[in-house]
Amino acid sequence: MNMKTKQLLFMVFIALFAMMFTACSSSDDEAVNDQGNALKFYAGISALKSPYNMEEWGTSINIGDIDADLAKESMFRLTDLEMTRTPADNNDWVGMSNRSIAVQAGGSVYEYTIDARGLLSATSPYYFTTLNSVNITSWYPYSENANSFSVQADQSSYANYEASDYLYGTSSAGYNTTDNSISYVHKTAKIKFNVTVTHSERLSNKNITGVALSNVQRSASVSSGNLAANGSVGTVNMYNNVATSVSGTTSTAAFEACIIPQTSSIGYTISFGGKTYSGTITSRQYNAGYIYTIDVKLMAINVTINNHAGVDLGLPSGKIWATMNIGASSTSDYGGLYQWGALAVNPSPFYDYDGDISPTSGHDTARQLWGGTWRMPTDAECQELIDYCTWTWGTNGDVNGYWVSSKVTGNTGKIFMPAGGVIQDMNRKGKEGYFWTATRRKGTPYEPWHLWFDESKIWVGDDDEKIDTDHYGCSVRAISN
Repeated sequence: MNMKTKQLLFMVFIALFAMMFTACSSSDDEAVNDQGNALKFYAGISALKSPYNMEEWGTSINIGDIDADLAKESMFRLTDLEMTRTPADNNDWVGMSNRSIAVQAGGSVYEYTIDARGLLSATSPYYFTTLNSVNITSWYPYSENANSFSVQADQSSYANYEASDYLYGTSSAGYNTTDNSISYVHKTAKIKFNVTVTHSERLSNKNITGVALSNVQRSASVSSGNLAANGSVGTVNMYNNVATSVSGTTSTAAFEACIIPQTSSIGYTISFGGKTYSGTITSRQYNAGYIYTIDVKLMAINVTINNHAGVDLGLPSGKIWATMNIGASSTSDYGGLYQWGALAVNPSPFYDYDGDISPTSGHDTARQLWGGTWRMPTDAECQELIDYCTWTWGTNGDVNGYWVSSKVTGNTGKIFMPAGGVIQDMNRKGKEGYFWTATRRKGTPYEPWHLWFDESKIWVGDDDEKIDTDHYGCSVRAISN
């Protein structure tokens, strides 16, 4: 072999060595540094479920009273399956305030960010070091601690509410797979409160400002994504996802919160109109991934107008009926027996007023003696009281009369109508009740109508056999809007 041949072979060897070195360097860079081989994947969330396998919980609420002004009717309601993100109302990732998700791969935890489409990526991601697939465990919200989780005590802000919805997912990702994906499931339970308040139009503050849960287990240990309550009990302020809407005498609002799965008797406090109203939910099991919807109705029952007590009996008109007669000192007292349009008892045995008796006339006995918005009821308003209430003959103390109670579920309001008779015939006292209306009958004679009853009959109108003129002295029961 001559010298030129040796030189040629040496040059070929050097060239081949250089090519091999370059190839090895490229392979090492691809495995460690090339962003194309960093772990990326898409994420979805499984829908929350409603407890269809459970009976409807219509009688499961024990209601506690802390304010006599409102009665409460509550019930659990089963809802349709609801798609959620974290934890709003669509199975997507739009509108999140915190987009950091924990991804555990290769024994280390990485902080990933999820975009609105569900694409997970990171500035310092996990890199594949081999061509083999890697097992992925992921949870939201991001935390390096995979062994414990707590819901936020104050979920009234959306960020804290969102951070209380623990999501967990597992998957396997491949080195050369471009469509790696993972599906998350909700590991907390979700409570929804739909609050309806029926109130008076006179109320200046009609806003439902908050719902707080009490006796809630807020912390848990985590094992394979499952949350086990650890006994740490406290309160949770709920997120107001539907702001107060006011329509006439009704205010509505909705609240939501995420809780650790648990079996608890959870209390609640509703803030409305500057006051709070509390109740307790009978002990129930709250499972991971389920929504529990509670409808709560607050109804104004006992009210005070111009220093006189009234009751909202849930009538369609919303009218308030006084708890006692004009001139009475108690609910069983007959009170004064007034001639129609008179402002004092029996001013004259032949008193006969034939004029206007509207609240501004100066002759509406209720308005003149009680003031405020009190007035005498019309015949139609008395008929409404008959039609929409339950009338039960009985006694109040030693006085005969009717107990008149609301037919509305959850409304415990009632009033007593004593059988006071008429001043011209006291033998009817304890047997019959006569209450003036503000309505005159049409035609001749032009006499006022009254609400009349005895133990077997209740009606509104006029009865020439009972009283045939407005100079008879009868009871007056006031009403108000």
